[in-house]
Amino acid sequence: MSGVGLAGLTDLPAFVAAIAAHLDLDLAGAEPDAELAAELGLDSLAMIEILVLLENEGVVLPDDLIPELRTIGDLHHYAVALAPREPPVKPPSFLRRLTDTEVAP
Repeated sequence: MSGVGLAGLTDLPAFVAAIAAHLDLDLAGAEPDAELAAELGLDSLAMIEILVLLENEGVVLPDDLIPELRTIGDLHHYAVALAPREPPVKPPSFLRRLTDTEVAP
């Protein structure tokens, strides 16, 4: 999957489409309450692939949370909530000057 990463997708249908494209599955029409295993057919290997994909984007789900993920909505919620935030805008010029100069011993 190239281009847009999972972590940046706040829109659930786009998130599901990205997962479907990465795993080469048809998940069209998946609702937020669709169960990952029972309804969408995501087995443990598919879940590991999704978790690795998220980790590569800086989203690390806590180990104790992973077994609690039941639905695609759960997965999406935590992927968005734990996604790295955009870095702040450039610091003001006076701060850049302070950090650019070396401090003499």
